[in-house]
Amino acid sequence: VVRINSPGGSATASEAILLALRDLSSKKPVVVSMCQVAGSGGYYVTCFGRPILAEEGTITGSIGVFGMKPSLGALMRRIGVHSELVALDDSAGMNSMDRGWSDTEKARIQGFVNQIYDVFVGHVARSRGKSADDVLAIAGGRVWSGGQAVELGLVDKIGGLDDALAMVKADAKLDGEFEVRHVPRPKSFLETLTSGMLDAKLLLPDGIA
Repeated sequence: VVRINSPGGSATASEAILLALRDLSSKKPVVVSMCQVAGSGGYYVTCFGRPILAEEGTITGSIGVFGMKPSLGALMRRIGVHSELVALDDSAGMNSMDRGWSDTEKARIQGFVNQIYDVFVGHVARSRGKSADDVLAIAGGRVWSGGQAVELGLVDKIGGLDDALAMVKADAKLDGEFEVRHVPRPKSFLETLTSGMLDAKLLLPDGIA
């Protein structure tokens, strides 16, 4: 059972997780169980053709992509921070925080965003047996409740973790009692805080939202 509680994140990470889950599902029964949130990248990783269960109030969907960066030039000048970029061409400074994007750079970023969006929509279409046009009609970053997602065909049925475990048990033809292990183990508050600080990073063009 793949338990998902995520609002999304990096497109690269989402694709890597999706491929790993697709490989896993080719070797053993897999069921997706959505928790409070499974949106954007959290939905992306479910697109490997296995049953998806959601809670009635789960927030899911958010099939969309954006790219952004901070532009801190005015603040940096105000507090006396100066930067100097050494580059062979203008594109090398594309992600410099002391200025915004030029029109050319915006067009380039939009190209990245469109490419990732097409890949995302394609994954959903293949996984859910829909056409790309059908997916586009409910994509565009829109979010849905679990109940709405069932009606729209993004989720198979309403159910919780116990329901997902029962489905996996039936698919695996397990008889009698079985052990349930949570992997990885839950982190302590301190571990969560520390890992969050270490993992903090700027959202660049491969972000999903």
